[in-house]
Amino acid sequence: MSAIAGIVNLDGRPVEALLIESMVDSLAHCGSDGRGVWTGASAALGHQALWTTPEASLGRLPREVAGRFVITADVRLDNRDDLLASLRGEGCISSSSPDCALVVAAYEKWGENCVEHFLGDFAFALWDIPKRKLFCARDHMGVRPFYYAFMPGQRFVFGTEIKAVLAVPGVPDTLNEQRIADGFAHVFNDHTTTYYSHVSRLQAAHCLTLNASVTMRRYWRLDPDRELRLNSDQEYADTFRGLFSQAVQCRLRSSHPIGSMLSGGLDSSAVACVARNWLRANGKPKLQTFSGVFDEVKQCDERPYIETVLEQGHCEPNFIVCDSLSPFSDADSITRHLDEPHSAGNMYLNWHAYRKAQEAGVRVILDGFDGDTTVSHGLARLAELAEAGKWRALATELRGSRESLNLDSWLDCWCSWFSRYNSAARSACRVWRGAARRLRPSKPNSLPSWDRINLLNPDLVKKLGLREIAREPRAPIKNERDRHFRLLERAIMPKLMELLNHSSAAFNVEVRFPFMDIRLIEYCLALPSDQKLRAGCTRFVMHNAMAGVLPDKIRQRAGKSNLAPSFEKGLVKFERDNFAAIILEDAGRLSAFVDLARIKSCLDSFQSGDASENEMNALWATAGLALWLRQRAPVSNNLSQKRKEVKKK
Repeated sequence: MSAIAGIVNLDGRPVEALLIESMVDSLAHCGSDGRGVWTGASAALGHQALWTTPEASLGRLPREVAGRFVITADVRLDNRDDLLASLRGEGCISSSSPDCALVVAAYEKWGENCVEHFLGDFAFALWDIPKRKLFCARDHMGVRPFYYAFMPGQRFVFGTEIKAVLAVPGVPDTLNEQRIADGFAHVFNDHTTTYYSHVSRLQAAHCLTLNASVTMRRYWRLDPDRELRLNSDQEYADTFRGLFSQAVQCRLRSSHPIGSMLSGGLDSSAVACVARNWLRANGKPKLQTFSGVFDEVKQCDERPYIETVLEQGHCEPNFIVCDSLSPFSDADSITRHLDEPHSAGNMYLNWHAYRKAQEAGVRVILDGFDGDTTVSHGLARLAELAEAGKWRALATELRGSRESLNLDSWLDCWCSWFSRYNSAARSACRVWRGAARRLRPSKPNSLPSWDRINLLNPDLVKKLGLREIAREPRAPIKNERDRHFRLLERAIMPKLMELLNHSSAAFNVEVRFPFMDIRLIEYCLALPSDQKLRAGCTRFVMHNAMAGVLPDKIRQRAGKSNLAPSFEKGLVKFERDNFAAIILEDAGRLSAFVDLARIKSCLDSFQSGDASENEMNALWATAGLALWLRQRAPVSNNLSQKRKEVKKK
């Protein structure tokens, strides 16, 4: 993954060359294949290169075309053949043209509608010299990051990482209290904000045009009303397998060895098996796999499943012994690369995998990220059956789902659905609950349920109206497809991919996500609900489609191991004293955001060995925030030093 940066002065003044140089300097870790800057009248673009495709080295950026356009881009296009056919005769386009050249040619032909012709992962900015217009776009699912700051009448600044945007003088680094609060309470679904009030993210599937002002346009969206009907389960499975194989294979275009995360679960194993089979069939080097294993916390160890993939050959395994590492290991470095609090509990596993990948000469890693959401477990099918009065079918699903849904009693669950959707049973249930409340002894000393909002400073909670927001009614879910659509539209998905991209950039590694292929996503969303949940098998279509591709030991699994026990034991083992030092040393900064009394209570439980999972998570979030607050001020840049050096010359 390369990095991009740029500045446009809205008052027409020339951009000081040292400004764009400083921005690119802040992104130096993102690529080892060179850097480039371009300066024009009132605009400047920058690029830090990491070449991962065969054509990339031919497309040194920023790239000026015929004195009309300049582009800087972080782009991998998966429909190159289609684009080459459509753009034949446009400029100097050939089969060896880099992807950035195809973007420029597409813009020349289709204007701002060019983005509607792209498939792949991209974030780019194109400066139209004659029109003094900047056109930017981000891919459909938000795989590639794009941040910007807009100061009306003054300046527009953008970059792959927030640190590049903040490297420009005049961009305020004011904290965003709402975003900090949401790191604890999770009550917002905001696609645009960051931890800095004046820095925004360009939304997935959006393009941005800058003239005197900024205009946004959404160029693609999922259709929650489309339903696909095929003739048989096998036809659904065959189509899924074709689309999934295509999603993996088009992400294997690489100029360096390919790697893949391999946890032993359904998603990562499916990605690794399809990639491995393609590499073997095409005479390519072995697939490098990266797996977390656990020597001490055996309930987290997935080696028996990982080995079933490795036994099929053409893989070169790499292992990270996770319980020998603290979940907070390298937290200082991770925080610097993320530009926000270290919040993802499993990030340390990926961080160490990326380090191993760099040591192995791997620049591209496939990741089975969020196959759960792409395919969907189909849980709202249960409500569909209950609403339709299909009680026998509901019983069948619940009985089969007992293990995968972790049900203590499928019959109790069935009775709950029955009482909710059957009018006679609903009336009887109301009478019974009223009687039960009168007969049940009171428990005046019972503890209140865990409320994440309680972790925050009460004044901040009141100021932001968090409790009112949390109580706002949500539109009822209409059916399984509606539920699936809402999950795909969550802001957390691009945010998590941003975190993975920022951490992998530290090791010159590009992460690619086959489950984020929009052709696969559109297909899965349109499936009937019985292809997502059938006889207790969640993600039924994928289990069915992977027959002959995945070892049955994995394909027929109901779930996978929970890594929480290793996370919790790792914190106790390695961070018992460190967490206290981090949190208490920064108590002054933290007190503006968190309820220190509650956090200290969690800390007491942690140090005595009695902390609950909720208390562990509260301390994790607090320590991550404390570390970030300590690092962030002031944002460093070497602009002053550069100016001194220029004066000496």
